[in-house]
Amino acid sequence: RLFRPRWKNEADDSEYRGSDRYVKMDPQKRARYNCDDVRNQHDLRELLVPQLAADRTAKAIYEELQALAPIARHMRWKGLCCDMLARQRHIVRLHQERADAAAEFTRAYPSVALGAMGTTGDVQRLFWTTLNCTPLTFTDSGAKALDAWTLLRFSAGFGTPTSDASAAAATLLKYRRAAHIIHMIDSLVVSPDWRFHTPWAGGWAAVTGRWGGGKPNLMN
Repeated sequence: RLFRPRWKNEADDSEYRGSDRYVKMDPQKRARYNCDDVRNQHDLRELLVPQLAADRTAKAIYEELQALAPIARHMRWKGLCCDMLARQRHIVRLHQERADAAAEFTRAYPSVALGAMGTTGDVQRLFWTTLNCTPLTFTDSGAKALDAWTLLRFSAGFGTPTSDASAAAATLLKYRRAAHIIHMIDSLVVSPDWRFHTPWAGGWAAVTGRWGGGKPNLMN
């Protein structure tokens, strides 16, 4: 019955990568994906629930998760109030922080393009070639990682041959932080009732068993 065991890959591997874009670009494909999702999850449940009956601990966990589902639906329906004035003040402050960091970085390295999120090829070449920094970690594909953890270590003097490299890392970290939070706030969808109606998941959102909420990710 599970003729498409990897049906969830369609939203990620297709030309409509990303859930929001998937909806906007082709609602009919999204509707078909949702139908497949519901049907296949139902089939999985029919297969797995009988197996849970033989394991008392697993059955208890499953029943607890089932009890949390209506609570999650109720919290989404209620929503969370949003102070739009405070939101706007926060965005203005973050734009100023990003502009200040960009100006500071450009004064030191005028030929390096930062881009929207500070992750351009110019930035990569600056740290690995020009400043000759030592990579501290690598991506899954084996590329040198210039993530927030690495920049934080660079700014403290680990893996950087000069103080200029440490200063550049600290400035880039400030730029990326402001840019990331601006992007996250701009992507929030506020309903006409001035509330966020975020989807909640109780118990299965993380290995730790904590609650999780997406769009916005309220755990951040």
